[in-house]
Amino acid sequence: MGKLLLSGDVRWVSRTDSVIFYMNDAPEAYTLVGLRAAFLFHQNTRLAFIVDNALNTSYEEMERYRMPPRTYRVEMLYEFDVAKE
Repeated sequence: MGKLLLSGDVRWVSRTDSVIFYMNDAPEAYTLVGLRAAFLFHQNTRLAFIVDNALNTSYEEMERYRMPPRTYRVEMLYEFDVAKE
């Protein structure tokens, strides 16, 4: 029988430590939210749906370098044991 796994993460950045070129354009504080849902089919197989930047926050990690908007991913994960006993 399958099992549903839900998770999320929140990252808050208050400021950037160094601004090199554009002192008046220093990146502002931002909050990022990531969400994940995974369905476990068998003991070693799962299908995951991931949303990065779920709030679609416009942010910069360095001055004038925009980071990606909301993105979606689907992953199929299969774990296998290669150890031989």
